[in-house]
Amino acid sequence: MSDVRYWLWLSLRLSPGSSAIDTVLGHFSYDAKAVFKADRKELEKVLGLKNEVIDALADKSLDETRDIFGWCMTQNVGLLAYDNPLYPERLRSIPHPPVLLYYKGKLPDFDKNVCIATVGTRKISEYGQREGYIICRDLAIAGAIVVSGMARGVDSICHRGALDAGGHTVAVLGCGINRVYPPENGPLMDEISLSGTLFTEFKPDTPPVGSNFPIRNRIISGLCQGTLVVEADDRSGALITARTAGQQGRDLFALPGKVDEQNSLGPNSLIKDGAKMVTCARDILVEYEFYYPNVIRTENLPVFLPRFVNGIHQREQVLKATKVLITKAANDAWAEEEKKNGKTAAPKKKSKIKKKASTMVEEPEIEELPFTAEEPKEQSAPEEIEVPKFIGKIQADILKLMPLDRPVSADDLAKQGQEVSTVLSAMTMLEVGGLVRCLPGGLYQRIK
Repeated sequence: MSDVRYWLWLSLRLSPGSSAIDTVLGHFSYDAKAVFKADRKELEKVLGLKNEVIDALADKSLDETRDIFGWCMTQNVGLLAYDNPLYPERLRSIPHPPVLLYYKGKLPDFDKNVCIATVGTRKISEYGQREGYIICRDLAIAGAIVVSGMARGVDSICHRGALDAGGHTVAVLGCGINRVYPPENGPLMDEISLSGTLFTEFKPDTPPVGSNFPIRNRIISGLCQGTLVVEADDRSGALITARTAGQQGRDLFALPGKVDEQNSLGPNSLIKDGAKMVTCARDILVEYEFYYPNVIRTENLPVFLPRFVNGIHQREQVLKATKVLITKAANDAWAEEEKKNGKTAAPKKKSKIKKKASTMVEEPEIEELPFTAEEPKEQSAPEEIEVPKFIGKIQADILKLMPLDRPVSADDLAKQGQEVSTVLSAMTMLEVGGLVRCLPGGLYQRIK
């Protein structure tokens, strides 16, 4: 491994994403020191190298290199060069790979882990918030690394889901590592730098200009085996990342959406073109658990009952219906066994119960289904709902603010001291935990 300062110098001479990266590295056998020592005549022998690139590489000044290197050492910013053994092999294989990456936080062994990129619109819907959060939380629970761009909307929700699960998440920035963008994501950036990884190809102080983001997107998809598009309209930058992932030979996943909504145009179109439809994290993880048996643990995924449309059915009702169906199957099996043994038919009382069960199973009103004689009599007493382990203090505090006698909106709760985004994230966790249910019109009802 050569001196990282030569790679830093080279990264300052070749602009991020430049097509000259492949040409220069290939000609000089991927040796940054050899490029530094090459004079102008030798550089002119490199086929296809433009004059402006030759001029930049002929500049051997180390002043900026020295300043940035010193700054990184004082600010605890790591430098991951192309020839470093920890540089991801998947990233080396993409066209125009980054010569050097600035990073903060923990540096995982990417090649031994499953990394999933999650991208989407900045104008995320409540549906996208809920599903993006849950999927990324579950990806992290099962051992995958969640990679995104720390932008507003989908990116932020997906990072938050992974962090709340105690997992590892990687944010690839479109600016210098000392710039916070968007400004409101400062706390999120700090949290990722402590328990995840911040990555950028751009030198310190680089502003977050629009042209940087398509360049950085090739790194987001290049780090990962697969890319998930959560929500995106037909002109979203997330589709650039999806297209790049396809060009890099990566797997492509998409969360389906309503056909009449703008945010669904992107993922639904990708599904029609061959992307795998995803409804939960398991749909992604099954593609990799065989190849990474010591990393991916789908048995750790939480198991929840389905959430029904418009919040009409409660968890208790679903449990009740399940018990009745089980009872019907048990009664049928018992009757069949009696028949085989040549015994008399079931006692009249049991027969009556069996008939009721089989009749009522077909009716839509689940709450009217009877129980068998074996059901405990204290049915009217509500079961105590245990708070899942992933429900934290913030979610618990917001739950206490919710009245028992009426539904409330996220805006109502936000007026009591929390950000709307924080409230929505909390509602997702509480709904999954069976502590609240979502009602039409963006309202939430606390379950007694």
